[in-house]
Amino acid sequence: MADVLPITVGGVTRPSIPGQTFQVRPKVEDAWSGIPQTPFSAGLPTAFFDGSVRTISPTVDPSAFWGAVTPAGGEVPGDL
Repeated sequence: MADVLPITVGGVTRPSIPGQTFQVRPKVEDAWSGIPQTPFSAGLPTAFFDGSVRTISPTVDPSAFWGAVTPAGGEVPGDL
């Protein structure tokens, strides 16, 4: 499988493969190197440039997730 890439159209960023954000606790044989992975069932620990660290929920909206990945796109990523 190919890497999942952010695609911005009309001010909204979406993943190149619909619905994909990150994998939560994948088995080794199911781990997909094309997206981020986390060993924590609570979500993906993420460091932000303001110095904060937050856990992104596995139920995050894909547009919010990929909007945060591409801050140069100018979109407001919403609630992570």
